[in-house]
Amino acid sequence: MSTRRAPIPWCFALLLVASWVLAGLASVTAQAPPQRYLVCLKEGADLSAARGSRSAVVAQLRQTATRAQAPLLARLEAWQRQGEVQEYEPLWIINAVRVQASERVIAALRRDPAVASVMVAQPVTLPPAQRARVVGTGRQNARISWGLVKMGAPELWERDPAIHGAGVTVAVIDTGITPAHPQFQQPGKIRAWKDFIAGKGAPYDDAEWAHGTHVAGTIAGTNADGWVVGIAPEATLLVAKALDAQSGGLIDTAIAAMQWAMDPDGDPNTADGADIVNCSLGGPHLEDQWNPTLKSALEVLRAANILPVFAIGNSGPGPKTTVLPGDYPTAVGVGATSPEDAIWPRSSRGPVVWDGMLYIKPDITAPGEEILSCTPARTDPSGYLYSSGTSNACPHVVGAAALAISAARARGFSPTVAALEEALKSTAVDLGPAGPDNTYGAGRVDLPRFVDALIGANVTLTPPDLLSPAEDAVVRPTLSLQIGSRASSSALIRYRVALTPASGPAIVLDQTTPSGAVAFDRNSRPYEDGEVATVIVPELPPGPCEWRASASADGGNTWIESDSARFTVNLPPNPPEWVYPPEGYVLSTTPVLQIRVSDPDPDDRLKVKLVLSAAGQAVHVVDQTASVTGWSVDAGYAVGEVARYTPSPTAPLPAGTYSCTAYAHDGLGWSPASAPRQFTLSSEMPRWLPARLQTFALSTSPPSATREALGLSQVPMKVYDPLAAAQAGDAVAGYQDAPETLVPGRGYWLKPGTAVALALDGPAPSGAFAIALEPGWNFIGSPFPTPVPWRLASLQVEQDGHAPLPLASAGHLLEEFAFAFRPDPLDPDTGSYVLVYDSTLLTGITADRLEPWHGYWVKARAKCRLILPDPNMLTSQSAPRTGAAGWCVPVSVRSAMGARTLLLGVGARSVSAGLPPEGVAGNRLRAGLERNGRLLAADVRAGRRKSYEWEMVVGAGQLPDVGDVVVTCDLRALPRGVGLTLVDRATGARRSLRASGSYRFRASGEPRRFQIIARPVETAPPVITGIRLVKARSGSGALQFTLSRAAVVDAELLSPTGRVVAVAARARASDAGLNVMAFPGRFGRGLYLVRVRATTEEGATMQAIRPVAILE
Repeated sequence: MSTRRAPIPWCFALLLVASWVLAGLASVTAQAPPQRYLVCLKEGADLSAARGSRSAVVAQLRQTATRAQAPLLARLEAWQRQGEVQEYEPLWIINAVRVQASERVIAALRRDPAVASVMVAQPVTLPPAQRARVVGTGRQNARISWGLVKMGAPELWERDPAIHGAGVTVAVIDTGITPAHPQFQQPGKIRAWKDFIAGKGAPYDDAEWAHGTHVAGTIAGTNADGWVVGIAPEATLLVAKALDAQSGGLIDTAIAAMQWAMDPDGDPNTADGADIVNCSLGGPHLEDQWNPTLKSALEVLRAANILPVFAIGNSGPGPKTTVLPGDYPTAVGVGATSPEDAIWPRSSRGPVVWDGMLYIKPDITAPGEEILSCTPARTDPSGYLYSSGTSNACPHVVGAAALAISAARARGFSPTVAALEEALKSTAVDLGPAGPDNTYGAGRVDLPRFVDALIGANVTLTPPDLLSPAEDAVVRPTLSLQIGSRASSSALIRYRVALTPASGPAIVLDQTTPSGAVAFDRNSRPYEDGEVATVIVPELPPGPCEWRASASADGGNTWIESDSARFTVNLPPNPPEWVYPPEGYVLSTTPVLQIRVSDPDPDDRLKVKLVLSAAGQAVHVVDQTASVTGWSVDAGYAVGEVARYTPSPTAPLPAGTYSCTAYAHDGLGWSPASAPRQFTLSSEMPRWLPARLQTFALSTSPPSATREALGLSQVPMKVYDPLAAAQAGDAVAGYQDAPETLVPGRGYWLKPGTAVALALDGPAPSGAFAIALEPGWNFIGSPFPTPVPWRLASLQVEQDGHAPLPLASAGHLLEEFAFAFRPDPLDPDTGSYVLVYDSTLLTGITADRLEPWHGYWVKARAKCRLILPDPNMLTSQSAPRTGAAGWCVPVSVRSAMGARTLLLGVGARSVSAGLPPEGVAGNRLRAGLERNGRLLAADVRAGRRKSYEWEMVVGAGQLPDVGDVVVTCDLRALPRGVGLTLVDRATGARRSLRASGSYRFRASGEPRRFQIIARPVETAPPVITGIRLVKARSGSGALQFTLSRAAVVDAELLSPTGRVVAVAARARASDAGLNVMAFPGRFGRGLYLVRVRATTEEGATMQAIRPVAILE
């Protein structure tokens, strides 16, 4: 309640103070603690002329209150200045003022002749309810509220899109609302908010069970995210928080909230008020003792054509247990029912007595037991809650009324409160004793009948039009008929269809009977004027059939019949049969799919449709009736013929594991689905091998794995035998000719002279796969058609038991790493090895999985078996986790003789990997990281030192000159603040690899040695000072400048427009201190710009530009 100051002239106010205040309080000396009161004036508003018009009612009420309350407001203002009145607020819905003041002020007001009564604001609260959580109860999959289904809301939604509550505004006077809930995210859903408890500007609901949120969800939740709880999902809400966190409040607050609901913006000329008020609060019933203020407020709502709907209370099962104001004659009091249409045991019962007259209460009942609706996540993680009580039944009636109002307005009229209440009661499902009673009232709400009664009228029908099938059409045995009728006005039409097959019994489908209604797309629900009805006919025998339809607008009492029509029934094709692939095969994304078709009619030509589904959802459809691309025959297939479909390489099928069903079309319709065929389409499976050196592995188990069957009979192939290499004492001796039959788990080297087509279709292994290893280097392949992550924790080694790879490595069984071969894109005869390692343990690893169809080197220390996990059984194949220890930098060494990729770095684990055998790899360039006399392909150091050094050796055997060799590094994983410097031992040249990016040198027959140093560096950019241009006698110039730090420098002389005139340095390594660089050539007189750009080892860059003038 806010403090209000009435607009009274100051001089008049002073007079009022002198005469009223001093006189009124002269005899009162003691002060009592302030209370909340409603001070009601005698004068009432005459609403007879305004009734039915909200704006007129509000205007008349405001006018009466402003005039009648002016003297009282002046007294209250004066008393407030004296400290006797804490707060006051005028109301106009009733001619009263809410006052919090001392007892002596209240005593003075009671003596005021203009005051009718001074009443203590009575407490009101929510009726006690029963609640149950969704999560943890086993019911979290039941995502639709049974109550709205019981009342028939989905039937109305389906019948007419207009019946969703659009354009209807509902006021919810309760504990508030949770605005972030998904059910309230529709723009404009919460049309207005008012906090009568704490005065907060943003909506909230702090009650323990968020009662207001639950109620609002039942009325107007948008049914988001698959949770269907809202009866009028397109209605908007006015939310008034009139109850505190303990669900309690005062009656004057509830009345103020009703007033706000009539005119939220304070302008009676704007149509922003509520159409319906939902209120669950109440107080105890005192027989024949009205609360005059509350009674008047409800009468005002009805005069403004606002339907007041209140919970009847949760104090049953005894009689006379209702609560006010739900049991007032002017309120629609709502009781609660169960899913079985029984009364909820605690639902309050009537009767009630007012002014000596006996009234039946409740007026109506609605679903109220275990109602699913919204709650904040703090209450239940699902965001939903089951709640029982009449306050859960009340919003069902409100939502029903919102749907009815929206249906009426869609037809051009707004119903009165009296019409709404009459239609609601007259169409209810009568429960308990016949007629209205004090348990169920008029009965349980029947939404379709309620709406029909509100908008229905007597109509004149035309004979139904037989819309489909057309006369003499050819149809299937099970078909849909379409009919429709026109009416003189709004119609509720039901139909009857009679069919007489030439070779079978007659069939009658009557929508007014339960057995016949199931054939109609609306079941027993009626159709409107001109609306098309669809009727599903049971299976008819082949041959001609005669049919006719009848229409009724009075529930089947009278019918008007159409003329008859004829059609012919034709049988559909049989379900196709799969020919290829077999169940469970792995195929490429351009497979050859084969299906045999058949039809009872031998003369039909059939086209085929394939539907690829995953997780029960269609992912891709290949329909020959829409496109013949990829099909072996364009015009369709004869009965018994095998249809073949092969997608174009430029438009492959999507990769994935699918359940594929086939259908045949005979020009009239589709056959039933074939039996589903499960297969996997792999984008990794090669259909062709290019003409280059490469590795290969068998990642399926084809029915025949011979080289001839696979398409490799003419391709030179090698395997690697570590025992032969050990026996000969030469690693190259391990390369042997590949056998005629290939096996999964083994790697192969091959080099086709031309591109080779492959046939690799086959099933994939299920479960883990064991690969036998001999001591030494082993060339293996993944048997799985999907990548196997190289995760040390998931790889097992078997030798007298199983052990994770790290333990096996510590036991000198198998190294923790593998090597992949990457073909050189510039040279088809060579390539380089790349370390394969666990990227979750080392940052910067670029290869961390065994790809299908490729070979890999692993190094065993003893005879054992490597157990590869089935990648489909792993819980995660996610990208490397953030926060992996250390860093790794790939170092590429490339020349005309080939390329090498080395790996150096620092991590929590050390990795020292020697070079795999070369042999067929065709790489004559030699490069490695030398450590303790060994040449390594990877050298990752473990430790926490600030600096590390590596020795790199590059050579080309006995060749005298191999041309330029370029060393580059991938520094993406190198931490900021760490510099990497390459030192050429032969020349002493130093290069910051972060700044320069590469180093080029000329190789000869002798090995070239390099030092690579990792050390901390400053991250601040260099400072460039003292830029000077000194002109020599020859006319050329020398540039002088000072660097704060060593850096790589670019120095240029520019024209005033920025054109480069001369270059003194490009990527020149320069030391800290004074640097001098010469500009070549002669320069004429004029104004120039000198630009110096310096980049430090860690990549920090600074640029300085200075103008200079050459005068001679």
